Amino acid sequence: MTTASTARADRVVVVDDDARIRDLLRRYLTQEGFEVLLAEDAKALNRVLTRETVDLIVLDLMLPGEDGLSICRRLRAANDVTPIIMLTAKVEDVDRIVGLEVGADDYLPKPFNPRELLARIHAVLRRRPSLEAPGAPAKDALTVTFGPFEFDLALRRLSNNALNRTSNGLFAGPFLFLAGRIPQLRSLAPRCPKNTSR
Repeated sequence: MTTASTARADRVVVVDDDARIRDLLRRYLTQEGFEVLLAEDAKALNRVLTRETVDLIVLDLMLPGEDGLSICRRLRAANDVTPIIMLTAKVEDVDRIVGLEVGADDYLPKPFNPRELLARIHAVLRRRPSLEAPGAPAKDALTVTFGPFEFDLALRRLSNNALNRTSNGLFAGPFLFLAGRIPQLRSLAPRCPKNTSR
């Protein structure tokens, strides 16, 4: 069994139907060291989440089609624990309260100062569990190698030289299911033939 060392910038997806806000946040957060992905609505976010593993979602409340509250509710119902910071121009307390109740990790009213959003992003990311924390599973406990394939449970990534597949959001279920099965898979690994290709 081997471990992959994957050092990358934190990946943030900005979901807002206002192209000016998306562009402003893309430039600002990129300058601050983040990898930034953009989505203008729920469909675009779903495409991002099927292709990429993201560390945080900045989510506008008022979107065309499926709104931010519905997106947040759907992601949480699918056991997606990706941190979410809600943005909204609505000023009613009830909107902030409902956003937090359906699973948002933080909330920022528009208009906002990008530095405040940056501070909130850092605060939310500091609260996520660290694999380096005392008592956390060792990295090799979360990575299993099968022939040319490597499965990283923490990153939800199956990879080899020609393949890189990640699962997040609605498609995280199979990876979460496998989480409790890693010891069983490890016990089977020595019994597998070295070359399984035909």
